[in-house]
Amino acid sequence: MDLVEALPITSETDEEMTRLGIGSSETPPEKPWSGDDQESCVAVCRRLMEDDIPYSVLEQNRQDLWAREQHFEIWVSTSDVQRATEIANEGVFDFDDSEEDQAILELPARDELPIEEVPGDWNPKG
Repeated sequence: MDLVEALPITSETDEEMTRLGIGSSETPPEKPWSGDDQESCVAVCRRLMEDDIPYSVLEQNRQDLWAREQHFEIWVSTSDVQRATEIANEGVFDFDDSEEDQAILELPARDELPIEEVPGDWNPKG
């Protein structure tokens, strides 16, 4: 048995996407968004609907003894994937390890603040 990153799209799902005009055997659908947050998925779908972009959502649920995990994927046609990706990325911050991004994330030094007396057993001046 081989391990896979995601389950393949079934023929039933493929038929549904073809019916919605999202993909066909010649032009398969593309995934502009995926994530674990249902509210974010709904927000992206709402914006796609406002822009009249047909989409399909695949939801995967897994449950073990302690928790239930959800994963959502939004699929659109190849012709709509660029605009759908722009919509999905609106308001998303993409930080990386660049010096510019690290400077934004760095907390400013607070050396100029006086040391305060702390009641109890611990006192930095003592």
